[in-house]
Amino acid sequence: MKILLSAYACEPNRGSEPGVGWNWLVQIAERGHNVTVITRKNNKEVIENENYTNANIQYIYYDLPGNIIWIKKIIGVHLYYLLWQIVIYFRVKKQLHILKPDIIHHITFVAIRKYSFLCFLGIPFYYGPLGGGETCPDALLKGLPFRYYFKEKLRNLLNSLVKWNPISTTIFNHSRKIFATTYESASYFPNSLRSKIHVFPAIGVNREKLNLNKKNKNTDLKILYVGNFIYWKGIQIVLDALFILKSKEVEFTFTIVGHGDFESLLKNKVRELGLEKNIHWIKWLPQGDLKDLYQSNDLFLFPSLHDSGGMVLLEAISNGLPVMSFNLGGAGYFNNDEIGWVTDVNGKSYQEVIEEMSERLSSISKSHDEVALKAQKCYEHSLHYSWKLTVDRVYNIIEEDYKI
Repeated sequence: MKILLSAYACEPNRGSEPGVGWNWLVQIAERGHNVTVITRKNNKEVIENENYTNANIQYIYYDLPGNIIWIKKIIGVHLYYLLWQIVIYFRVKKQLHILKPDIIHHITFVAIRKYSFLCFLGIPFYYGPLGGGETCPDALLKGLPFRYYFKEKLRNLLNSLVKWNPISTTIFNHSRKIFATTYESASYFPNSLRSKIHVFPAIGVNREKLNLNKKNKNTDLKILYVGNFIYWKGIQIVLDALFILKSKEVEFTFTIVGHGDFESLLKNKVRELGLEKNIHWIKWLPQGDLKDLYQSNDLFLFPSLHDSGGMVLLEAISNGLPVMSFNLGGAGYFNNDEIGWVTDVNGKSYQEVIEEMSERLSSISKSHDEVALKAQKCYEHSLHYSWKLTVDRVYNIIEEDYKI
């Protein structure tokens, strides 16, 4: 097939949305399809520096005019994204007689509240996988400044309006198939569309062969977190659990890799809890440099409140690093007690959650064999979530549907 792929975010060697856009592009092309991807001009340099060549891929780079780009920091990425989607509709429409795609596929942003107007071009349109409909219990928002609590409630309200939004429902109705990352996200689509909705993850992992050895470890428990410092990533909950763990005189080191606007609040909390000597901050590392950290730690903490996927979770397990997470969002799909540790937060108070986490961490610190066993199991489990299989699951359906 000739495919026009809409990937606003699309960059190699990146996590999150840019990594999703790039890896779907590569895997679709490697299935033998001719893919023209339309993405931001801002992504051109990093894509060309990757030196990846595939005769099945052509690029259309576009950014809004310079006099609009400079105000992106003022209007925000979401409004800029909306304007970009509007403009590329008209640009693609003018080139449709040249491109002649068999289908159009929107891949990034992976969000149920974001629009793609390419569905109105009269070409079979496939939407997603889309996420962002995941929620968390109110109890886990305890202690957050009011602005973050308000932001969370506003997000939930806007999600609840998706099925009543005439723009969204029109786009949904013009889609041949809609893919959702979780059943929770799928629940926000109108009931009348159930027959065209499929649930599959948007993320995958590039898995390498490893020689695992988790038996020779230091006496202290080594814990790792990698990701953005955002309130809904849940790091503040981890810190409260670690405060209890320290009171039990368990020796541990918590390495935190990342940055974000929640950083100052987190560092203040660390000082208030007296955890400075247990925390090791690393500003940021490229994906390629994370492997040593995955190999040298005992477990990975993924306390996200509503990640639709969790690419870093998959990276951890593919490197043989077991994960402790909540049964929320994508983590509830990818992680389980067989390969890691899952804390069921439903119906529990904040205090109950952090006490259960600290109790489990204390138990893990005494169970070297358990860590080694789960390291092997999670590494083997990651085989099911290669990028190839992630894209295959969706494109098996798209290709079959296109034949009809």
